[in-house]
Amino acid sequence: MIKSSLFASEHDTLHFERVLDEGNTSRDVWADRGYVDGEREARLIGQGWRMHTQRKGRADKPLS
Repeated sequence: MIKSSLFASEHDTLHFERVLDEGNTSRDVWADRGYVDGEREARLIGQGWRMHTQRKGRADKPLS
């Protein structure tokens, strides 16, 4: 089931953890850097999730 916000004005990072599927047996979470701070990442790792956070791009390096 997809869970969503009631208000369009709410930023989606406020609901990031609510949309994680506890039934996901792989426990992998792929996230953009804006969604994960150190505290949230530590908490999710402690709950058994495997974090894969995208790194910030650099002007002197191509994207691919």
